[in-house]
Parts: sequence; C-alpha cells; structure tokens
Amino acid sequence: MNANTPLQPSFDPAYTVWLSRGDDLGQLLKTLATLLVLRPARLVNTWWQRHRERAQLLALDEPMLQDLGITHADAVGQWRKGFWQA
Repeated sequence: MNANTPLQPSFDPAYTVWLSRGDDLGQLLKTLATLLVLRPARLVNTWWQRHRERAQLLALDEPMLQDLGITHADAVGQWRKGFWQA
C-alpha cells in the first residue's frame, strides 16, 4: 500500500449497514452530540454566567447601583435567586 491508497476497513456487516445509510449516520451523530454534550454545556455556561453577573452586581457600591436604577435590596434579591432562575 502506498501513501496515496486510502485505508479500507476490513469487512464488517455492521459497518456496511451504517455506511449504506450515508447522511443518516452523520445526522444521528450531530443530534447525539447536541443532546448529550452541547445543550448541557450551554446550560451550565448560562448558569455560571448568571452566578458571576449577580456576584458582580452585589459587589457594586450604592452610587453605581443608583446609576443602574436599582437599590442594594434589589441586588441582594438578585443574589438570592437560584442560579437556574432567570
């Protein structure tokens, strides 16, 4: 076999069945990746972002909070929310 010869898998009936489906396998893998990896990762990222933003809001002093149009009590209320709550 030279460098230009593509690698050929050994005969495997399961491989031939999946190979014959073509784009279905690619779509299945994309869907599984989205459901099992990407969506949960995005959700955790959203939760972490909410936590950081609420911590930063709580760290602001009174004049800065007034510039935003909220009180310290409002900032504390945001901080007390669960990370899963928008």
